[in-house]
Order: sequence, then C-alpha cells, then structure tokens
Amino acid sequence: MPVILEPGDVDIWMNPEATPDQVRATLKPRASQLETFPISPRVNSPRNDSPDLLMPVQPESLF
Repeated sequence: MPVILEPGDVDIWMNPEATPDQVRATLKPRASQLETFPISPRVNSPRNDSPDLLMPVQPESLF
C-alpha cells in the first residue's frame, strides 16, 4: 500500500534524523481520500498498453 502523506508531513517523512515515533505519527488511515472503480482485467497482461485500460468499466463488462 502506498503511503499518502499530508503536505505538512513530508518534511518529517524525508528527514533522516526523524525518530521512528515522529515518522509513525505521519501514518494515518486515508482510505476516504481514495477513489475506487472497476477497471478492465486487461491490465493484468503486460501485452496490453493503452490509456483506456485505466478508464472505469461497468462491472458486467469485466468478463
């Protein structure tokens, strides 16, 4: 899972002298900031390479 940081937390995250507790404090649930939608299962093959792969599809058209 990628880390999603608030803009004010970037300096702490990037600071090599930050303590583990300081870094942990930047890690907060942010699932509500993400948008999810179904995409084509064609993304599972490296042979498919086109921008339309990331376009939403209707769930019934997945298979």
